[in-house]
Amino acid sequence: MSIDVQDSYFESRILNADGVQLVQIMYQAAIDAAELARQCLRQGDIAARSRAISKAHEIITELEVSLNHEAGGEVSRNLAETYCYLRGRLLAANLEQSDAPLEEVARLLRIIQEAWMACTETVPARPDHLAAPAMDFEPMPEPEPVSDEQYGWSGYSGGYAPSYPPPAEAHEYHVSVSY
Repeated sequence: MSIDVQDSYFESRILNADGVQLVQIMYQAAIDAAELARQCLRQGDIAARSRAISKAHEIITELEVSLNHEAGGEVSRNLAETYCYLRGRLLAANLEQSDAPLEEVARLLRIIQEAWMACTETVPARPDHLAAPAMDFEPMPEPEPVSDEQYGWSGYSGGYAPSYPPPAEAHEYHVSVSY
């Protein structure tokens, strides 16, 4: 198969996948990236190894951000901790230029992937759990016309450049942080 056909097939798989299938695809992509990093390490290709590790890191980060801690409870928290550990091992592999952390990441991802596949085989997927809830939206009303002067866009050809300094209200920030 040519690379274009493979890319088209992979893109089609992603676009037609439900949430469960997307997670399975992501696990496989992370495993593939970790294995590619191991191969590049053996070949001495530092740049390709770093790219593969970065890809695995990004995928694991996406898996973690997609966790629903409210619905997932303890399983979700355990997965978050595992993903954090895996990212740390990937960083160690990159810093130490060592195969052991990469092998561990690939092995642990395979275990999680197998468990995920077993769960999806035993629990029948229900479309209403996989798809986003349908929402009825009313069209937004047309916005009121605004003059260029209100946004500081006056005095320039066509009125598309901001005036300097920006209007005072542009500097009003309200930040609240709590821990």
